[in-house]
Order: sequence, then C-alpha cells, then structure tokens
Amino acid sequence: MSTAPVVFVSSTVHDLKDLRSALRYWLGEWGFCSRFSEFNDFPQLPDLNSYDSCLKAIDEANYFVLLIGHRIGGWYDKERGVSITQKEYQYAYDRARAGQIKIIPFVRRDLWTVLQDRGDVTRAVQSDVALAPDTKAYLAEAFGAYGSKFADDAKHIFGFVEEVTRKEEMRKAGSAHTSRPAGNWVYTFETFGEIVDTLRVQLGFRHDLRQE
Repeated sequence: MSTAPVVFVSSTVHDLKDLRSALRYWLGEWGFCSRFSEFNDFPQLPDLNSYDSCLKAIDEANYFVLLIGHRIGGWYDKERGVSITQKEYQYAYDRARAGQIKIIPFVRRDLWTVLQDRGDVTRAVQSDVALAPDTKAYLAEAFGAYGSKFADDAKHIFGFVEEVTRKEEMRKAGSAHTSRPAGNWVYTFETFGEIVDTLRVQLGFRHDLRQE
C-alpha cells in the first residue's frame, strides 16, 4: 500500500530480535509499512553510511516506536556517550516537536523498576542531613552507575530513559512555572501482547487498514 503509514522501530537488535521480528509481522498484517534496519527491505542508501541511512529513514516515517531494553548497542558518538538508538530518538524528537512524527516509547518493566528503586535510594541519600555534600554526590553517582543483569551499562541506559521521560525539563518546568515538555509518556512492557495493545490505541485503528 503506497499510502500506508510508515512505522520506524528503533531499538538494539541482538537482544530484541525475536520481539522485533514479531512486531514487524504484526504491523504488516495490519497494513502498516514498517522500517527495521536488520531486514533487506530497509531503505539503505548507497551514498550514506548505515547510521545516517537510519536517520534518513526516520524522515519518511509517521510513527517512531522506541524499545529500550538492557543493552546499549552501537555507539553513534562514543566520545559524547551517544548510542545509535539514542541518536535515532533525538532525531525523531526534533521532528516530533515540529509535528512531523509521533513517538511511542517503551521500556522493559524490570529495567523501569530498577531505575525507580535507584531513584528512591538516591533521594534518600540526598535528604540525609548527616551526610556531607561530597559524600552525597559520591553515593548518588555510585548508585546510578552500579551495573546489574538488567543493564550492561546502567549509567548510560538509565540516563537514556531519563532523557526520554524529559526528567530534567519536567523538574525545571515545575520550579520555574514554564511549559512542560510534550511526548514524555513512557509505556512499560514485559510481553509482546502489552506492546501491541498499546499500539492499537496509539496508532489509532480498530480494523485492518486494508478494510479501513
């Protein structure tokens, strides 16, 4: 269908390949045109490198589905600590602010739970009046960077989640009474079914697009 909405799915590939494959099939069955970088029908441009081709493909998409799991994936800019998945999100967010694409972000629920727990511990440390300021700063950094089976680079992945939730912008808006950032709602998931239940609502359809 030449007029089918285009859905770009961004995530690390190796740890989520089964989920991505199922999602590709589901989107196709419902009549959407999907963009998954690991498949041969992805619009790779010969005059661009693979990362820039991914960013270019976002220009043609109507929806940007982000899946954040336990891995970082490849680095887009290692010196600045920006992964290719993170760069794709940043690129899509700029387009979303211009009303050119809709972002639908997901985070694995176990990762989200660990992030919330670490945030609670960090806040408890920071509110402890018995601790010196430098001790508080050290402990907050240590808790944030401590690795686990839920994240191969906890500091980066948790920072990425906070970027998607626009945590710092929300904090500043609350204290300065300025407008809050749009597009920062994050869905958590454990199963494929939870993802597609959300997408049925967010993609705005009740029937097969061919039937529509």
